[in-house]
Amino acid sequence: VFGTLRYLLRQRLAIGRAVTYLDATHLTPAERRPYIHIAEAYDCEAEALFFDVPVEVCLERNRRRDRVVPEEAVHRMAAKLVPPSLEEGFSRVTVVRD
Repeated sequence: VFGTLRYLLRQRLAIGRAVTYLDATHLTPAERRPYIHIAEAYDCEAEALFFDVPVEVCLERNRRRDRVVPEEAVHRMAAKLVPPSLEEGFSRVTVVRD
């Protein structure tokens, strides 16, 4: 899935799309690194939008969804999460707090 996402991103950049938004869960710098490399290859900026929401709020919202993610999976993801940073190569990191 993520390979397809990166392919589509490259195609959009190749045809000159000024802005492309990726809505995906990339929890660690290693998972985000390919997108930084793509931005560098196409001489464009990569920005991160980070939703800084407590895990308890995420769990409550998850319980109200039609398609509920197992709570153990939410906890595993929360434990793995490393917030994005400028040091990774992002030109901007916007933090949205609940």
